[in-house]
Amino acid sequence: MAACNWEALKRPCDARVSLRADGTAFASCATQDIGTGTYTIVAQAVSDLTGLPLERITVELGDSSYPDGPVSGGSWATATTLPAIAKAARVALDEMKRYATGANGAFAGVASDELEVAEGGLRNAAGKQVSFADILGAALRQRRWRSPHRGG
Repeated sequence: MAACNWEALKRPCDARVSLRADGTAFASCATQDIGTGTYTIVAQAVSDLTGLPLERITVELGDSSYPDGPVSGGSWATATTLPAIAKAARVALDEMKRYATGANGAFAGVASDELEVAEGGLRNAAGKQVSFADILGAALRQRRWRSPHRGG
């Protein structure tokens, strides 16, 4: 009997996922893609968590100005990068829910845990769905309107 083992170790990693007012998402990490499909799996992970289609997701890797990522040796990239991307996407979604449930948000007065992510937006139990673009657009308009009154 023969046996073999190859460890896919998980290393420290950071990532950034931004949901944008134009209805797209941007994901970045300093890890690189050496032809093993890292761009694709990062976009797929963001799509799975946000409901945005792949063509609405931009992934940028390999720039040292991005959050720290692993090397691509030893099967580390996937095992290390995807949990960091998922965490960053969840942080972005939590912020989106905060905007949506705020005083002037599309779901004002609704608890954020009552909202579900669906098809690039948020949906409540009654079936009302609002896109990320509409939620962020409203938040941006509110900030612009308020900014002169806040001195900037």
